[in-house]
Amino acid sequence: MTWIEKAIESLLTGGKGELFTRLEILGEKLPISETNAKGYCYCVKLDADGNHRTEDLIQFITHKIVDYSIPKKEIDIAKEHDKQTGSTSKVIELHSKAKSLFTELEKTGEFGELLLYTLVQEVLGLPQLISKMSLKTSGKLHYQGADGIHVKYESSTDSLSLYWGESNTKIVL
Repeated sequence: MTWIEKAIESLLTGGKGELFTRLEILGEKLPISETNAKGYCYCVKLDADGNHRTEDLIQFITHKIVDYSIPKKEIDIAKEHDKQTGSTSKVIELHSKAKSLFTELEKTGEFGELLLYTLVQEVLGLPQLISKMSLKTSGKLHYQGADGIHVKYESSTDSLSLYWGESNTKIVL
């Protein structure tokens, strides 16, 4: 593994498949004719009583706010501090900071951006290169721009690919 592959891999914060206890895979890597694009299709799983596990999915996604909103370097510093002191205070501080970056507006697309982040990280295995949330200075404002900027290095072609994500989801929480 090259140094660039190691560096990019260190940015990845994907889970261990927990997402797929909440989502059912309907189709993956589906070819889209006359393009190089692939389609992915999922639906929310049902619980034992036949009810959609939507609330469970929402809770799972919202637990990703630190990973989504705070730069990886800042997270690593907090984890190291907590490891050295035996406290979780610095990581908890990051949770409060991340939460304050989200808008207080009733109708917002920010949850859709968080969902996009989680899917790209856990389904495609593409780490986030830049978090637009870390550029925000107030939870009262929306930050315009790409909802997700992710990265991948292809050693076979010695190329670096950037992926721009856009969420059109408007969810009222």
